[in-house]
Amino acid sequence: MLAQADAATLGSKYGEPIKRETFQVRPHLQMVVSYGPAGQVCRLQFPPAYQVGGADSSDLVAKQQVDEVVAEVVPPAVRGKELGRYQTQLGLVTITTIDYEHLSISTLLQPGDAIRVAVVFKDEACRTVSPASSKPADSKPANSVHDRNPLPYARLVIDSAPRVGTY
Repeated sequence: MLAQADAATLGSKYGEPIKRETFQVRPHLQMVVSYGPAGQVCRLQFPPAYQVGGADSSDLVAKQQVDEVVAEVVPPAVRGKELGRYQTQLGLVTITTIDYEHLSISTLLQPGDAIRVAVVFKDEACRTVSPASSKPADSKPANSVHDRNPLPYARLVIDSAPRVGTY
């Protein structure tokens, strides 16, 4: 008989888990919230509502629905002044980003797939948390590319769509 892993076993092997919750914000639409060390929201991710090839049109989440939730959670007053808009093309995949004073909103579009949206806050405490752990990222040099890049969200969006890296 195989022993099923538990929280203590995983914690001893991989360290403290990332503080994260998933909310069902609309039918077929979830919002994954990652928190920083002080409990502040650092990332919001909207994973695709369906798997490629298994989509039923009644289950599709329209971009408008995601935009509505983003507007509820991070209204313009929270975002701050718009600093710029960027678009990156990776083959058939398009990442569109709107950069604001306090956060960035990225949208990943891939033909035949659901949209993926990530909101990343620029709070300094959020930047000190490694994406793989909720512990401060001490080993990262202070002047790394991650620190200089005002848009670290792209890595997060791509992480939510691992197929992007396999082309």
